[in-house]
Amino acid sequence: MDADLLSGLKRYGELIKLNPNISAAPLIPLMFRLRGAPMSISDRFFPHEPIFRLGTQPRRSIIKSGRQCGKSAGIAVRGILLAALYKYFNIAYAFPQSTQAEFFSNNYFRPIMNGSIFGKHCVGRDAVMQRDFQSGSSVFFKYIGDSAERARGVDASCIMADELQGHDLDCLDVLLACMGASPYKFVHYTGTPKTNDNPMQTMWDQSSQAEWVIPCQACNKENICNTANDLLKMLDDTTIVCANPECRRPLDSSLGYYVHEHPSRQLSFPGYHMPQCVFPMHYDHKISWAVLMDAWKNKPKFYFYNEILGESYDAGTKLITAAELRAAATIVPQKPDAFESGRYQVSAIGIDWGGKGKETTKDAQEFISNTACALGGIDGSGIIDIVYLARTPYSMDYGAEARLMQEFAGQAQVDFIASDNAGAGDLREYVLRAAGVPPEKIVPFTYSVMSINKPIVFWETPTDTANMRGARSSYTLDKTRSLTLVIEGIRRKKIRLPDYEQFKDELSDFFALYEESREKPTGGQHRLIRRQSKRTDDIVHAINFCCMALYYRTGMWPDFAEDLLGGITAP
Repeated sequence: MDADLLSGLKRYGELIKLNPNISAAPLIPLMFRLRGAPMSISDRFFPHEPIFRLGTQPRRSIIKSGRQCGKSAGIAVRGILLAALYKYFNIAYAFPQSTQAEFFSNNYFRPIMNGSIFGKHCVGRDAVMQRDFQSGSSVFFKYIGDSAERARGVDASCIMADELQGHDLDCLDVLLACMGASPYKFVHYTGTPKTNDNPMQTMWDQSSQAEWVIPCQACNKENICNTANDLLKMLDDTTIVCANPECRRPLDSSLGYYVHEHPSRQLSFPGYHMPQCVFPMHYDHKISWAVLMDAWKNKPKFYFYNEILGESYDAGTKLITAAELRAAATIVPQKPDAFESGRYQVSAIGIDWGGKGKETTKDAQEFISNTACALGGIDGSGIIDIVYLARTPYSMDYGAEARLMQEFAGQAQVDFIASDNAGAGDLREYVLRAAGVPPEKIVPFTYSVMSINKPIVFWETPTDTANMRGARSSYTLDKTRSLTLVIEGIRRKKIRLPDYEQFKDELSDFFALYEESREKPTGGQHRLIRRQSKRTDDIVHAINFCCMALYYRTGMWPDFAEDLLGGITAP
């Protein structure tokens, strides 16, 4: 039987060259078993069928789904089939956390593969983080977290980025660069959305945004399965029904089909939305439907939208209001050449070096990362005045930016220059030194996510291995806690800002930030501060670097810092 099926799969590979739209879905029950039974796409997981048209693989695709919609099983089967169809075709499954990578490998990929006709054709199939096929293809299970370093070193033809809502897109881009030598370069995103500013929603906005449409056999209404149209009206006490108030007949989701909001993107970046309630295992099962209805009536709205309906919901918390910024932004501005440094115990310029970064938004590319600076000082009572803010033009090159910052520092006669150590920060530092800035006046910061038990900022020397890659010593700075401290300082007027009306554009960068919670691998919630897509936050980080340098160098942490953050220590 195995030989016949393998021959059939080979025949399928030949057929898709003639007709790329032929789906592998009808073959899956013959090749794969799920929980001891043949796995059927056509009967139970029919919304997943488009991803099994393996002859028309787009360069990018995305599935935005609720929980328990067959997503993990689907991408496991898809990966195995691609590895079987294409020789020397390496696939990397990418996850935000190591526990997610191990769980997927052990609880989805391995049992599905071992229960399939391909199980005995695998070499070293019990390895958790890598599985090799006799075809020469390999499958890797990678976790990225908040470090792009973990994404390096994989030679991949396809990236399956799961739990996209938890990824850092900048780190994920490093992994995508691992496909540079491949002629295929497929990337498939999957996940459960959270807020409207989450990476999941960012990528969904670029896709074709296909919604499942179920025609009513009684009144012919086409029920569109998203909350912007009919989905909430389709939820009845016992099952899904027609949204037409004069009909309300039960629906058969298997008669449905996808309609793309942006048809022009269908071939280049298709996106498929999959809410729980379009799957028979939910709407056609009494207990499952009762659980779904209980979530609708009793769970928080964001939970129901995210986990059940597979839609984003703006539960992220904005960190500061315009009124709070305006109340703190009353300082008379001082340009660097007019800065009264003698009024302050210590003064500094904070710099967020722009990486000339781009963010792809829908069908356009928008530049979002420019170099920003903040000039300020701390007085004897521990109050910080930020007296000047500026951005450099995007067209200004690295060297010119560094020379301008050195000129500002010289004019203002500041004690320190505090800047980010990531990206091209080291290049700018070399230019600063070449321009005559003493090394002891430079305070390089590297953002990190740290335990509450660690200091908010501390000096860190790179390991020997990292040092060989060119890493440099810097101050490690907890991003979330330091930004929280600055924003609370602004609220309490312990950090004062330059006149709101004159610097309204620069201060609007604060509105790009929002707070989001993420589950920890060990349980509980982890707070993150994120930037909205299509918004800049460069000024915020320049202010943060300036304030953290002033607090750290003087030891004059605000009196609320210990209660708010923990882990505050003297320098």
